[in-house]
Amino acid sequence: MDDKIKQIKRDGYLIIKNLLNEKEISNLKESFKKKYSLENNYHETDDNFVWEYLVNKKLLDLLKKILGNQIFYMHDIDLGQNLIKDDKRSWHRDNPCRSTGNGPDWDKNFPYNVLTSITYMSSSKETNSNLNIISKSHKTEYKYSISNILRLIHRKLLNTKYFTFFRTIIEKIIGKKIFYNVGDCIIFFANIYHMGNGVSKDNKDRKLIIARYGGPGKHSENFLNYNFKHRSDISNRYLKTLKKNEFFNHLKKNEIYIPLPEEKKEIKGVYSQKK
Repeated sequence: MDDKIKQIKRDGYLIIKNLLNEKEISNLKESFKKKYSLENNYHETDDNFVWEYLVNKKLLDLLKKILGNQIFYMHDIDLGQNLIKDDKRSWHRDNPCRSTGNGPDWDKNFPYNVLTSITYMSSSKETNSNLNIISKSHKTEYKYSISNILRLIHRKLLNTKYFTFFRTIIEKIIGKKIFYNVGDCIIFFANIYHMGNGVSKDNKDRKLIIARYGGPGKHSENFLNYNFKHRSDISNRYLKTLKKNEFFNHLKKNEIYIPLPEEKKEIKGVYSQKK
């Protein structure tokens, strides 16, 4: 396990095979069915199977080894189900300050400590998909690397279908393809470059659970403020939920609760969502 902790701090990501057992997988598959039958009437934070996932002992124990004994759920959970379109993708980050070196996320005196965890409910083989990560791109020195120059070229060519070949070559040079099975989990720092990759096979959806956790300090506080005070797509997450108080009590019982921000805070270098 020590080698895995060294790996995520060095490379920015970690692969956990078989995080979930068969019963947990079965329960969460029911959650997916419920979400896509109820549509707008479904809320992850009202679903007890999702509650169980968020406090999965194997997951939390690992996160504590990475971040320290005190960890918080970032009020960020999504059951995602979609087709991957091969020609409409490029690497992105999940953190508030997405430009390397610009903003408090890149404070050298306080290492970044917010993590994204993705657990898959479909396999790479089944959906012809993978997760592509640029190793070490969570570090400040990445800004001046050849890899970053190639990444920028890749993004510039995003909507130019005649350069698909060159984009594919760049992906092979600077990206790491990670293949997964049902129940596998990939954990990475929220400020690392990553993207879903591949072309959906036989119109089979990729299914995944995305959740985010953080350690104490300004990075978690800024992440929450960014999500709930700077982003319109997340700010109303709890508006229609029916079990908000019960859910918060569940988080408190498992010692991963952190209060929501009350006021909007200006964050230097914050990423602006395109309208």
